[in-house]
Amino acid sequence: MPIAKKVAEKVVKKAAERVKKVSSKKTVVKPKKVKEPKSSIVYQFADKEYDLNSLTNIAKDVWTYDLEGKEEELNSVKLYMKPEEGKVYYIFNDNIEGAFYI
Repeated sequence: MPIAKKVAEKVVKKAAERVKKVSSKKTVVKPKKVKEPKSSIVYQFADKEYDLNSLTNIAKDVWTYDLEGKEEELNSVKLYMKPEEGKVYYIFNDNIEGAFYI
């Protein structure tokens, strides 16, 4: 058997072993995480400025101090802003309604 043929067989055999090794390993491709942009809402009117967090904090204070509710009992807060009246209307836990001035 010529030497070139022996060398070629060895190369093919080693290549087959490498392919077998690589194909037996499980590779997990993780999807890239898409970073969400930060966003905020700011209400401006009559030389006043409020953001959603400040209005929500005021509503939570109304719940805690004015209505004497416990913080853990507050499940949902819906706010409706009426700048022409200078009020924010709220609905707590889908059944307690009221308003506060801003």
